[in-house]
Amino acid sequence: MNSLIKKNILLVFLLVTIIASVKAQFKKGDDVLISFQNSVYYGSQTNDLSVLLSTDFNGKSDFASLKSAKWEDLTSLFEYTDSKEIKHSGEKSLSKYLQEGKPLFIAFKYTGKESAKPSQRMWIIKSFMVKKGGKKLQTSDVMFINNPENDENVGWELWGQGSTFRFRSNMTKKASESWAVLEIKP
Repeated sequence: MNSLIKKNILLVFLLVTIIASVKAQFKKGDDVLISFQNSVYYGSQTNDLSVLLSTDFNGKSDFASLKSAKWEDLTSLFEYTDSKEIKHSGEKSLSKYLQEGKPLFIAFKYTGKESAKPSQRMWIIKSFMVKKGGKKLQTSDVMFINNPENDENVGWELWGQGSTFRFRSNMTKKASESWAVLEIKP
């Protein structure tokens, strides 16, 4: 009977631990830092890449869900290259944007303008990293969500090895909007 009680206590402990890890959320005051590397090829359009944050995106990979969420523009926090040379964005704090019990999504949004000749650029994002209290956090797989109006094969895609992704314009002259979204796990 003593052995049975110990097994039941262990089982309850394991269940509580599992439930606690599933319900883990960010808290106000958590020290969360993000960084990434970027490079850009081709084209001449400027101001076409934005970095955004949401705490109310529902995580569905459809354009309507994306557009119905509130997104905070973080673009000006980071450093960007203007060439093929890889540039580190700098490590920036997201602490002031965290909301108790809410998810945290980061998006890289590409917005290309319509043009007479192909002029949209190809952005490459790599080495995306999130840390909380100095410890690396996990992210979801990157979700690519394209405006249904985009030309075929225009948008973000995985590229190369690891978690590197790029926006591919495919020489389009048509306006483009494409999002690469990651959920950050506490």
